Amino acid sequence: MSGPSTHSVLSPSAHDRWGNCAGSLAACKGMPENRSSKAAALGTAKHAISEKMLRDPSLPRESFLETVVTADGFDFEIDDTFMDHVEVYVNYVRSRPGQKLFEVRLSTAHIFGVYGQGGTSDCIHKDFELHEIEVVDAKFGYIPVGAQHKQLRDYGAAAMTLFDLEGDWHTVRCTIVQPQDEAEPIKSHVYTRAEIEAFIAEERPKAQLAFKLWENPPVDLLRYLTPSDEACAWCPINGACVAKERKIVNMFQDATRTTPDVVLLSDERLAELRTEVLDIVEWAKAIEEEALARALQGRTIPGTKLIYGKKGKRVYLEGAEGKVKGVLEMALGEDAMYATRKLKSPTQVEEALKKANAPALYAQIKPYVFQADPKLKLVPLSAKGDPVTVAAPAEQFGVVT
Repeated sequence: MSGPSTHSVLSPSAHDRWGNCAGSLAACKGMPENRSSKAAALGTAKHAISEKMLRDPSLPRESFLETVVTADGFDFEIDDTFMDHVEVYVNYVRSRPGQKLFEVRLSTAHIFGVYGQGGTSDCIHKDFELHEIEVVDAKFGYIPVGAQHKQLRDYGAAAMTLFDLEGDWHTVRCTIVQPQDEAEPIKSHVYTRAEIEAFIAEERPKAQLAFKLWENPPVDLLRYLTPSDEACAWCPINGACVAKERKIVNMFQDATRTTPDVVLLSDERLAELRTEVLDIVEWAKAIEEEALARALQGRTIPGTKLIYGKKGKRVYLEGAEGKVKGVLEMALGEDAMYATRKLKSPTQVEEALKKANAPALYAQIKPYVFQADPKLKLVPLSAKGDPVTVAAPAEQFGVVT
């Protein structure tokens, strides 16, 4: 079996996109999949240090502190926070029994029936005693990612086939290690072999359709574009997609067709619109980003122009503070050359006292701390928190007709 190509059209990391919107790959053909960002590069840097520590257990945390790592054109100085995130992932992987492989290239060609497809798994853990293969994925971003992510199931199915001769695998464990998800930094979900096989049987025709459209985009490609939260989240044409525009426009139906005399939204219609607000806001943001990107490419967006905004905040050059201090000390004196010190906030003080092994001292400060009561907010019924009942006023405005 041939291994996966360097660039996989049916990328497991983009499964939510091409699996929900078959035409998205064809619509984005020839466009860069990702716009580089410092946040993404930081995640890449943390992956690189994690891999070094896992491959060489003799490397201590201290050997990386205050060094610089480069990723995707960005330089990052490794500090305690950086290493704290790395060690959450490294410590979890080290805690698992059995054999572990890192940065494993996996072919999904046999899964989807499309030649040359695949991706790279951060860690494959083989637990021979439990007859279980575990796919461990490190996520270093802020947005929570669940363990039932389709990317992990793709990798689990591929690993089960790749190592099929090494053991009788009964289950696939999919694990997300996400240090910045403080509520649940480690999440796992276990699938039986039958569940993985059923998943692949369901996703194979979707993959083949998406690849077929990518190879030969049809003239009626628009009918294969089906916007959704999962499909649009990381789509390169999110801000310029006609199908997404149609979806947004169709949200605003003419209420007067059914009730021509109503001038106020009913509670039910207000609830419907409220659930769509987030999608509308995200779409509007994507429109702005797309317009700016095109303008920066030299294209003219009618009714707009590029201008320079305000200059950035003035800061001292790195390593120049010593020379600045020398000038200011002569001109202003030591007392006047420093900004007024600001007392740490109550939250910062509590954390500092914990680090100083004196958490009990916060009790002496607490009487002087004010914290406003929480305000009521409207959230979906599925959100955490006990519901609050508010008494209705004696007189209410009804629907005006």
